[in-house]
Amino acid sequence: MAIVTLNTALGVAANIPDAFPENYRGQMRLTAETTLVFAAADTYQKVEGVWLDGHLNKFETDNLGTLTYIGPDTFALMNGVSDLQVNKACEVTYALFKNGVLVEGAETPHTFTATSKTSNISITRICEINTGDELEVYAKCDDGTATALIKSLTVTVWK
Repeated sequence: MAIVTLNTALGVAANIPDAFPENYRGQMRLTAETTLVFAAADTYQKVEGVWLDGHLNKFETDNLGTLTYIGPDTFALMNGVSDLQVNKACEVTYALFKNGVLVEGAETPHTFTATSKTSNISITRICEINTGDELEVYAKCDDGTATALIKSLTVTVWK
């Protein structure tokens, strides 16, 4: 079993349960704030920026935001967390993608009722991962003219 977590709270990884040995954990996080300009309403776009390796046992990451599993086939728990701010009232949805395809159930919409409000968004999902699978974060907005300032973003995977 693997767990993937998207966490944005100050770019700090969540506490790792003892059941998940450190030698099967992967993590990537943004090194600085990044801006995402939504090009079309309700269309996913990859979150880009400069990414840093976190814990990378059985995982590899590149600085473009792709976390690649290099261990044996398994299930994983994925978790991601992010703090972001938008320039207008809208709904932003974060999602985890595996090999360029949305992981079913790994979407989390958040409604911003005011501009310049900073909010925390988190996703947790269990999914199967195989050697060579690539995990990435995407986002979409219901307003194709909105801009989001992503203040922090961390993706953690436990096997």
